[in-house]
Amino acid sequence: MSVANQLKIIQANAHAYYLQLHQVHWLVQGPRFKAMHEMTESYYERMSELYDDAGERLLQKGLLPLLQQKELMQAATIAELSATRFDEKEVLAYVESMLNHWHESFKKLVDVAEEEGDRVTAGMADEQLETLEKDIWMLKATKGEASYL
Repeated sequence: MSVANQLKIIQANAHAYYLQLHQVHWLVQGPRFKAMHEMTESYYERMSELYDDAGERLLQKGLLPLLQQKELMQAATIAELSATRFDEKEVLAYVESMLNHWHESFKKLVDVAEEEGDRVTAGMADEQLETLEKDIWMLKATKGEASYL
């Protein structure tokens, strides 16, 4: 795996999650609708930023980002989401899965960037990991699953 390949996977998955998060955002129901609606909106806005950041980093490295819908669909590594209704528990489970996926993706990007001596990309990935670790902690606290020693 190279930095370029991992950046393209990140770009494609950000696009796929952007679409899926809209699906969840629009179709969530239940007593905490507003909170879940706003949370998913904040995440799909971040997916747009991730998509752009990955594409721009590829351009900075002299490479073309993924430009066509077909390329994005082929490079994405996440399963499609087919549900047409989500309750709070399902939204939180989906977000937890997504955050864990991103955490692993950016850890992998740090590893390959360090192998290639690409400190800028490694730094970019480290910044994402810092944000993701806070998000994961906050999600666990929201679910009542945070534990402290």
